[in-house]
Amino acid sequence: MQPGVYRRLPIHPSHSIRTEIDRLANYSTGVQFHFQTDSSKLAVRVVLADNATMYHMPARVCGKSR
Repeated sequence: MQPGVYRRLPIHPSHSIRTEIDRLANYSTGVQFHFQTDSSKLAVRVVLADNATMYHMPARVCGKSR
């Protein structure tokens, strides 16, 4: 695990995996964070690694524009 990097599989797997699977391992679909706080506000800053265009989703949902 590398700080600041979300990946579903190890960055350097012990065995070879298909290119398609390796690419999908970087997608954050379904990511969850569990924590506790007594703060009244919470802010999260996200930086997309790439243009998140997906044919089945509107651009504003994929991080392109608001």
